[in-house]
Amino acid sequence: MNTQFFDEIQKLGHDDDQRYRLLMMGLRRIYEEKRNLGLIRRLERKWRLKKRSVEAGSWK
Repeated sequence: MNTQFFDEIQKLGHDDDQRYRLLMMGLRRIYEEKRNLGLIRRLERKWRLKKRSVEAGSWK
């Protein structure tokens, strides 16, 4: 997402309906970008997230 998109949203007030439409369009765009990633990239991302684990360290 580019900064121009966020600047447009920030210019609009919280009561403005256009703000929520822009937010929904932005969420759809993010979803489409993630969906259009290749299968291998999606699997790599899931694998990296799964592989990352929290381990307790020793107390010193």
